[in-house]
Amino acid sequence: MGKRVILAVAGAGKTYHICHNINPDKKNLILAFTHENIYNITKELTKSFGSIPAKTTICTFHSFVYRLLIRPYEPTIFDVYGEQFKNTRGVSFAEIPKSFCTDGTRKWSNKNYHKVTDIAHFMTPSRQYYCGLMTDLLIRVNKKNKGCVKSFV
Repeated sequence: MGKRVILAVAGAGKTYHICHNINPDKKNLILAFTHENIYNITKELTKSFGSIPAKTTICTFHSFVYRLLIRPYEPTIFDVYGEQFKNTRGVSFAEIPKSFCTDGTRKWSNKNYHKVTDIAHFMTPSRQYYCGLMTDLLIRVNKKNKGCVKSFV
């Protein structure tokens, strides 16, 4: 099937096409944006091949970014932010804290907000990366540490 990005409207047959046209003897990486799509792809591959082919990896886009672009470089990322590396716990879909809170009539500083110059800005208090900030983190690290650019690209 080759290197392809398939964009089409819902119900156009993307999952069927992908799952019935991969070569199970070659490496395949299938990315989806939702866990429901991962489930559908897994189900269709199992229907097509009896099981997921050994050389096929299926994951969400966010877990791909985490596993292949963030996790291997975490010591460098933390170093760029002047922090000692501490274990992280994956990806969170939690809402990203705003710098302030409001109840409609008054406004106050949000104690859970961290400035973008702090590694904590990109993580929940339980040390999970905010999925909506992972690529921003990588871009900022590349700008601050030109030595990473070749590794990320």
